[in-house]
Amino acid sequence: MVKKSKIDYDEEYDSLLIYGDEKAKDSLEIGNFIVDFNSQNKIVGVEILDFSSMIKIPGVKKEQILNASIAINPKKKAVYIYINILMDKQEKQLILSIPKTIEMYPT
Repeated sequence: MVKKSKIDYDEEYDSLLIYGDEKAKDSLEIGNFIVDFNSQNKIVGVEILDFSSMIKIPGVKKEQILNASIAINPKKKAVYIYINILMDKQEKQLILSIPKTIEMYPT
């Protein structure tokens, strides 16, 4: 789980990266999400591609994104990633489910 989240938004590519201090060793692309894992297969970051479309706000500007956080909820057959994004006028939540096909987050 990402403890202290940092954010980086690229307006040109419309991608939002939410990450912590741990280095990523591997990545998994699932639709419009790229999930980064450390050497112990723990999630250390998430990149959201086509961010404006994903949150249904066209033309997002970097200064509109105030904060973001990730909460990870491992279940028996999947890991759920809750992505909370605080914008200047509203809060958005995206939920990503990853089937447990790799060894990560034991239940």
